[in-house]
Amino acid sequence: MLDVAQLLLYCGVPLLFAVWYLQRQRQGASQTGTGKLPKLLELGYSNWTGHIGYVVGQNNAGPGEHIFNLHELMQKAPEPVVALSLFGPRWLMTPIYAVMDPVLINVVTSSSKTTRFASFEYSSQSVMGKKSMSALRGDELKRHRKLLASSILSRKALGRLVELMGNVTDAFLQNLPQPKAGESSFALDLADGDPIGLMLLDVFSLFGFGTQSTTTPEGLAQREKVKIAMNFIFDMFADRMSAAGLAKYLSYLNFSKSRQLANHHKFIRQEIIIPAIRRRQSDINEGVEVPNDALTVMLEAGDDDSPAFTEEEICDEAILIMVASYETTANTILWLFYHLAMHPECQQRCYEEVCQVMSSHPPGTQPSITDIDQMTYLNATLQESNRLTPIAHGITRETVEDLVLGDYVIPKGNTVMCYFQGSAVSEEVFTDAKKFVPQRWLDHPNGGAKKPGAHSLPFGNGPFRCFGKAMAVQAIRTLFSSWIQRYRFEMITEDIKPRFRIAYYPSQLTIRMFPRQQEDQ
Repeated sequence: MLDVAQLLLYCGVPLLFAVWYLQRQRQGASQTGTGKLPKLLELGYSNWTGHIGYVVGQNNAGPGEHIFNLHELMQKAPEPVVALSLFGPRWLMTPIYAVMDPVLINVVTSSSKTTRFASFEYSSQSVMGKKSMSALRGDELKRHRKLLASSILSRKALGRLVELMGNVTDAFLQNLPQPKAGESSFALDLADGDPIGLMLLDVFSLFGFGTQSTTTPEGLAQREKVKIAMNFIFDMFADRMSAAGLAKYLSYLNFSKSRQLANHHKFIRQEIIIPAIRRRQSDINEGVEVPNDALTVMLEAGDDDSPAFTEEEICDEAILIMVASYETTANTILWLFYHLAMHPECQQRCYEEVCQVMSSHPPGTQPSITDIDQMTYLNATLQESNRLTPIAHGITRETVEDLVLGDYVIPKGNTVMCYFQGSAVSEEVFTDAKKFVPQRWLDHPNGGAKKPGAHSLPFGNGPFRCFGKAMAVQAIRTLFSSWIQRYRFEMITEDIKPRFRIAYYPSQLTIRMFPRQQEDQ
């Protein structure tokens, strides 16, 4: 009977050789373009574990730290395009080609010779659903984007989103505690319990699919289950996205987590989405007026009198929208809270701008989308926050043809990582690059960048840029316009460290809230 060592010898070695051979074949794809292959960057590298192993070996916080170390490596890189063995030894892993130059980043992200990172699509298919936009390509992806754009990206739809976001924010602020007797402020922890994420989850669920949590014990319990499901789904997506080499395949063999994922999907589908579909179908059949939201558009009849989207497609798109709104938009808001709390003069200017725009309205009026569009300085603060602390520091693409980048060529079938955060905080690109200066976006459309190209890309670039950018921007601006009207806030947390889970988020964030009504008295 074979023992464990023999099994590893007989099965593991051939498997490693097969992976090595396939990686070499992939890396050695024919080069039809003119140019040279980038050199392997040696700095901070372990022959056995790659850059991640080096990071962990140096007692840094863990794999998430590699982005920050990567910035240091790229600054010292002798060439504008380099090869990095981030996730494993060079003899086993195909290197990732890294680019920090804004002109070359624009080429990579805009080129028809690149597509989404393969691991992103594999992870999306297995975690979000095979019929979500993040997992689709080609004509099917275009069909989904076209149909959904008409329902959630039109001016009218975004106006409805602003109204919903304003109402939910107003209700949240009304339920906040008041300062104790003799005090002018109270503390609010924006990380504990994730109040911002839950607000967004409510807004986008109602905006896209007509689902809304209630304040009954049953409704609150269901809302908590949705939150747990969203967190688990995003954790699984992060795990499978970050896995490389053999780990990429082994991550799918964790049957315990796979069962939990299936249970969370079952809950979201059967308890949230499918009941919403049934209610909407009933309203449509009975002639009840329904909103022209994503759910209505997906249920509209196509050429063959069947719904435009299948039930599976509706459920998968709903999960994608809920996860994206809960995680990425919430973290973007937390970083903006951080910057405005650290820069009271910018916060005050936002307050004065909001008051000026809303001065023609009766007291207590929620801003409309027209009002929000006039708050140019508030929008500039969001742009500056995204430049300094984007939730993602880079964009990864896969080459579908040989791609020429200046004097270099990236062979077909390889990965290119565009590290735009490096140029976003570089003095060669921006004046006072490390400082929070929203005014730069009012003075120049591109923030006063000294170099052409793609510099600050919080929502991506090119054909695979974030589909929900307009929704996220409007939701964030609406939340802050309502918040700043009623409260001034200061930072309590002294040490804010970013943590990594695909997206970057503050480890903790507690602010001190000062009701403006009391300060004005």
